[in-house]
Order: sequence, then C-alpha cells, then structure tokens
Amino acid sequence: MTDLETARRLITGIFIKNQEMMEPDDTIFIPLIKGGIEEASRNDKTIYDELLEHAVNEYTDIWLKYARDDEDEFDPDLESEKAKKTFMEYFEAE
Repeated sequence: MTDLETARRLITGIFIKNQEMMEPDDTIFIPLIKGGIEEASRNDKTIYDELLEHAVNEYTDIWLKYARDDEDEFDPDLESEKAKKTFMEYFEAE
C-alpha cells in the first residue's frame, strides 16, 4: 500500500469515526484532516491536491446524505457547492 492510499484511508476513517460519534464538529476534525494532508504530502503538491480532493469529496458525500434527509426541496448541485465552500472555510481557517 502506498503512502497516498494510506493517507486516503486515514482521512476516510476520520470521517467515519466523526459520524459514529455523532458530534460533527468541523472546527475540530477538519484541522486534523488538514494537518494529516500537510504531513502526508510534504513537498509534493500532487499528493496534497489529491488528498484535499479526497477529503472534500468525503465531506460532500456526508453533507448530501444529511441534506437529502433534511431538505424538502433537495438540490444536489446547490448542496454540493455549499458543502465544498463550508469545508474550505474550515480548512483554510487559521
């Protein structure tokens, strides 16, 4: 297994564990993910981009799952954009 595959699995695991705990606190777990991405991709922009995309996709999938259940008029495109924007706001926060 490559370092990239390992990092992807760890990111997915963080998302799964966060859902299991039913305490989706983006202010805590997204910085954890960011730190992991930065560590796993030291000096390799390609790996950084791939891991960031993977994390955004995981976050968006979860967002859509909950939005589908909570929204009367579910618009997957709009919800996907909202999810990506929200993730990046937390990811880029200092």
